[in-house]
Amino acid sequence: GVNFSSRARGLRSAEVSAVLAGARVDLRDAVIDPAGARITIESTLGGVLLQVREDWAVTVNETIVGGGEIEAHVTPLAELPEDAPTLEVDILTRLGGTVITTGDVRD
Repeated sequence: GVNFSSRARGLRSAEVSAVLAGARVDLRDAVIDPAGARITIESTLGGVLLQVREDWAVTVNETIVGGGEIEAHVTPLAELPEDAPTLEVDILTRLGGTVITTGDVRD
């Protein structure tokens, strides 16, 4: 699999694709653009782990084809201030999976 971490300032968009493999993307050191950001994730017979910051307002739009699983372990929107940085995550999984989390995950 692939491990990637970002320290971007003004993150606006990104794409992640995992086919027959895994991808780990750590955005916890990145700063979202004031207008918000969008991440597009596609997985086919593979998995993606997306690590985000606890103070981000994360919304997930998901499509599962033929089976798979999507989990989001993020701070509930009701617990965040109205001006929290916003991250929209669009996920398409085909017999794969995606986990979005604010925490550390063991290898």
